[in-house]
Amino acid sequence: MNVPELSFQLNINCETDFDSLRNWFREKWPDFNIEWQKSGVGSTDENWIELDRNFEYDPHLVNTDNGWMYYPFIIRVFTKKNSSPTMDDFSKQVEFARSLKKRLEELGCTVRVDAEFGALLA
Repeated sequence: MNVPELSFQLNINCETDFDSLRNWFREKWPDFNIEWQKSGVGSTDENWIELDRNFEYDPHLVNTDNGWMYYPFIIRVFTKKNSSPTMDDFSKQVEFARSLKKRLEELGCTVRVDAEFGALLA
C-alpha cells in the first residue's frame, strides 16, 4: 500500500508579528516537543520544522480567492520518514498537522494546509 506524502506546509494569517509567533512555539507550546536551533529550524523525533516569514506576503491580497498564498507566515514540516513511511507514520503526521492547525486557529489565526492529506483536516 502506498503511503501519501507526509511533508506539509501551513500558510498562516495571524494578527501578530513573527517573533511572537515563534515564541508561541518555543515558550508556550512545549507539548509539541520541538527542539529549536539558533538557525530557526526545529526538530522532533518525526520531523524537521521550519517557521518562516512569507516573502510573498501582501495584506491587500490575503482576502482574495488565492489569498492564502499571501499570508504572512509559513510553517514547513518535512518528515524524517521519507525513505519508508508506514501507515502508522501517516496517522501520526495527520494528527501532528491537525494539532498545529487547531492550536493556531484557537489563537484566531487563519490556517491553510498544503498537503496530500489536507482534506482529512477540514
